Amino acid sequence: MTSKTEAATFRRLNDYVRKQRGGEIFHADILYPGFPDKMILLPNGQVMFAELKRAGGSLRPGQMYWRKRLQTLGFEAEIFYEYQALIEWIEREEKTD
Repeated sequence: MTSKTEAATFRRLNDYVRKQRGGEIFHADILYPGFPDKMILLPNGQVMFAELKRAGGSLRPGQMYWRKRLQTLGFEAEIFYEYQALIEWIEREEKTD
């Protein structure tokens, strides 16, 4: 179950990705256990995966597996403990024409 804080963070992130980056964001953690909880689709066909953990939260083995697997396949996939760090990563990694 998603907490109110998690839901508010997702709404904030969704607004940022859609309005400022022209992309879409989806909850992806329902696909497989440990799969990153956010799939971010940006212009120019870029797909990024992000796991946003609470401060002090620990990674489960499935989360470590999926991060490495997605990176091996050539996708951007990272784990964040702060919302602002996730935003900065999107800005830094976003490909432009």
